[in-house]
Amino acid sequence: MFGRIVLVLIGTASLAAAEPDEPAETSDGSAPLVATGATTLLDVSAKWRWEIVTAPRLAPQIGAVAISGLDAVAGRGKTIDVLGEAVAAPAAWPYDVRGDAKAIPVAAEGERVAAAFGIATFELGDKQQGLEVLELKLKYEDGVAVWLNGVEIVRQGLPRGPSTTLAARPHGPEWETFFVAVAPGLLRASNTLAIEVHPSGRRDAPKMSAILAGRRDRGIVRGPIVAALETTTATIAVETDIGVDATIEWGHAADALTQKKTTAPGKRHRFELGGLPPNGDVFYRVSAGVSRSQ
Repeated sequence: MFGRIVLVLIGTASLAAAEPDEPAETSDGSAPLVATGATTLLDVSAKWRWEIVTAPRLAPQIGAVAISGLDAVAGRGKTIDVLGEAVAAPAAWPYDVRGDAKAIPVAAEGERVAAAFGIATFELGDKQQGLEVLELKLKYEDGVAVWLNGVEIVRQGLPRGPSTTLAARPHGPEWETFFVAVAPGLLRASNTLAIEVHPSGRRDAPKMSAILAGRRDRGIVRGPIVAALETTTATIAVETDIGVDATIEWGHAADALTQKKTTAPGKRHRFELGGLPPNGDVFYRVSAGVSRSQ
């Protein structure tokens, strides 16, 4: 007969006593909140300017081929011809656009919006200096690439190619958070965030909403979670900001965490715990940077 281990996390991992790192989309469909203590640099009401690339609307069967990730996405053979004539990115991209649209429009009859190139700007004052991590929250359809002051910081589901390139696959309606370590020189007094977004073969136009926030402290961004559990062993996983070490303490009671392990600085951390009692509770606490379960 196998025994069982009950793992008990002491407290809830937090970032400077913040709410969970990635708030779920609110029930009314509004944007998620940034973490407590973070500085909002751009919110959903920020002013954007968009330059739009249009192309012939795809026939349904072409869309099906494209979304499968075959010839239309890879650019092989004659399939690419149906995507329309490739138009170069804006001449000053990723610093400026020629267009002045305030939002990505709905595709006109018989057309599709093959790509949208948008920019928004923000200033950093003296009180906003010293940011260590950026949290970029995006709600997009379907493939996206993002630049900050000319440096590419995100590419998700968007193959490199001409402006008529299709996103590799559809992206759902949920918000997705990207964590970016602030390298020296990345941020300036005046900053430009540039986003390129493309639809997949199943849509006639892309969509995009963005929130950008920064914080000075590094810590846990996801987890900890129990990744594996056996009779006398367990694996605990946690994800942190880049360049942060993580520590786990565990024991037979909340006030008796007698064992400890620390990982090297990194982003994804796994703790292998062995010799656990097969019939009993194991209490543990994980800390990283300013994040610590209490």
